Amino acid sequence: MKKSTVALIVSAVILGGAFIAATVFGVLKIIDKRSGDDLPIVTAYESFTLEQEETTGERHTENEKFTEYSVTEPEETVPETQENDGEGGYLENLSAEEIELLNLFLSNFSELYYENIDNGNAEDMINFVVVNTKVNYKENILVDTSDGHYTEYISEEYMAKRIDRYFGVSIEPVSTEICTYENGRYYPEMSEGERFLNNFTKVISATQNPDGTVTVNYDVYGCDIEFGLPPERYYKGVGSANLDSGCTYRYSGTAVLEPVYLGEGYANYHLISMEKN
Repeated sequence: MKKSTVALIVSAVILGGAFIAATVFGVLKIIDKRSGDDLPIVTAYESFTLEQEETTGERHTENEKFTEYSVTEPEETVPETQENDGEGGYLENLSAEEIELLNLFLSNFSELYYENIDNGNAEDMINFVVVNTKVNYKENILVDTSDGHYTEYISEEYMAKRIDRYFGVSIEPVSTEICTYENGRYYPEMSEGERFLNNFTKVISATQNPDGTVTVNYDVYGCDIEFGLPPERYYKGVGSANLDSGCTYRYSGTAVLEPVYLGEGYANYHLISMEKN
């Protein structure tokens, strides 16, 4: 074989190898380019899209939660706010009978024209029990005729029980302007002919206080009767409910009461204070 032929063959092989290498290199470059552009871009786009969706979803959820919290929280606290603002929320938890008993409890004071009284004044509490007993519970007025005279009195034991019932406190016995205390007895000086009873109280709102007491706002009415108690229907309901033309508005007041369970059918309260507005 001639040298020239060998040279040509070698040259061809070299050129062919170079062409093949170039072709292979080009293919590899193309593959590398697709790997470098397409897949990473797609992967990055997908990752970005997912991350953006997830992030948006989380933020949207958070915003929804925040929006729901911002809107629903005041709605949920409205009853409590109304109750604590004295808008009647406390009364909404009472039955019709319990509201009637509350009106009756407060009427024990207004019917006897007690406008201002509290459980820190022993003389006022004694006077209230004396008058309340004389006009409502006369069977507890005892009589002593041992000296030949007809003398009425209230026992110290009964006085203590009634003060505890209405005010939830105990006191040291003292004489007052309407009764004389002596040897375990209270001798009333109120005349038999005095009558009250034509005033009554209707609660209009009540607030539950943080210390457990209840602040009650009420109206006092008078009714056109000469003797006896107002009609039973007057004591039912809140405010002016069940009243008629025979009732006259007298004044408004505020009382602080201590809830205490005394039994079914009882007004389960002690009076802490009562004040005419």
